[in-house]
Amino acid sequence: MPKDSLAEHLKDNLMRHVYRGPDEEIPSVVYDTIEILYRSSPLKPFIFKRTLLSPRESSKPQLQLPKKLTPQEIIYWITVRPKKKQTWHLTIHLPAGIDYGEFKSREKHFATAVGGSCEIDHNSGAIYMIISNIAIDKSFPFSFDPFPYLKKMHLPILLGKSANGPVVIDLAELVTILTGGLRGGGKSVLFHGAIYSLLRLNTDPLNPRVIVCIIDPKIKEFRYFEDYGAIWVHDMDEILDLLILLDEENERRQDLIGGKANNIIEYRALGKQLPFIVVIADEVTDLGEDKYCRKLMIKAVRKYRSQGIYVWAATQRPSAKAWGSANEFSEFKSQFETRICFRTADPINSKIILDSDKAAYLPKIPGRAIYKFDQETEIQVPYFPSKAKNPKLFHELMDLLPKIALRYEDIKGEVYDYEPNYPQARAQTRSTSPGASRSLKMLVSGTNSFT
Repeated sequence: MPKDSLAEHLKDNLMRHVYRGPDEEIPSVVYDTIEILYRSSPLKPFIFKRTLLSPRESSKPQLQLPKKLTPQEIIYWITVRPKKKQTWHLTIHLPAGIDYGEFKSREKHFATAVGGSCEIDHNSGAIYMIISNIAIDKSFPFSFDPFPYLKKMHLPILLGKSANGPVVIDLAELVTILTGGLRGGGKSVLFHGAIYSLLRLNTDPLNPRVIVCIIDPKIKEFRYFEDYGAIWVHDMDEILDLLILLDEENERRQDLIGGKANNIIEYRALGKQLPFIVVIADEVTDLGEDKYCRKLMIKAVRKYRSQGIYVWAATQRPSAKAWGSANEFSEFKSQFETRICFRTADPINSKIILDSDKAAYLPKIPGRAIYKFDQETEIQVPYFPSKAKNPKLFHELMDLLPKIALRYEDIKGEVYDYEPNYPQARAQTRSTSPGASRSLKMLVSGTNSFT
């Protein structure tokens, strides 16, 4: 064997000895994948630290290895033996000449190699890879108790599950979220769960922790949340009135918070009970058809966050045409620090929302999405039951929501000719509750109970 070939052979065997082993299957697969992807490169990425994050054994029964095996039995054992379910954190060194962006673009290659997920990030020159062969659940019912998270979070929301477990965010930290993807991908299901999680936090009807404003210009899908204290608007006149009202409330809060604190979180830390306001805007590109709504929405995502008014917007495909000009559209989109993207028709649509093509390659599983904040994470959104398809589970969840005794009023405080069917417990207290005569303006600003 030539000297150079022998050296290469010894090096290869040494590296395989370092990485391979019964408890390090994922690092060995990563090493093999690097060898394939960078076969022609004289210097390859090198894993110089690896940490097993969450070892899990397969739910399948483990096969017992007999003491004596025939060659055929050995081949069979290697082929069928169950793989350990593992998640590893690998720290990787990139030699000069290999770009981080190019290495990150290989995420799907590593995910495919292990049959799971891969996330690549960098910080101060170091490359971090979290890779797992643990399959993400394809479907699971919504179940979430936000109260244990209030020790560290202000507005906890369950987004879904990743390969590493539940993904719970603090909306008061993320403040603006843009969600997109194909119709039927799971955007509305995500909103149902998010709105529900927020309304669970309002244990005191007279001092709500969060006011939820729902802009629903399409099919009135979220209207039932009105029965639990949410503000719901549908037609463009009411939507515009709500946005004007929120702009006025933002100015009021600037005067209220200014001089005492830098933002609402510091203000609430002083013992003040000013509620957060979360605006859930479905099909937000429809608002771009009205220039006044368009400008107020841009202002909302740019300037309201310090005052505790947060925007979570969703659309099938953000379009510059709907926003009058490409400049306004770019300004609007750039204000969203957090993105959640369900499967898209092609890489272009994925890049519009995520600035990467990762959502275009998601499996065709309803509720599967990419969550992007500091890095991109593949998640499965929980199934939120509908009243029509799963009434038992739906009512079990709704029974946990506070019964808010609010009079049904429109954006201007005028009572409609009809009222929704209130739960019996609310019907008994509605006439005597101090909150019964609150107009929508009072509800948003909290002027009936806060100064």
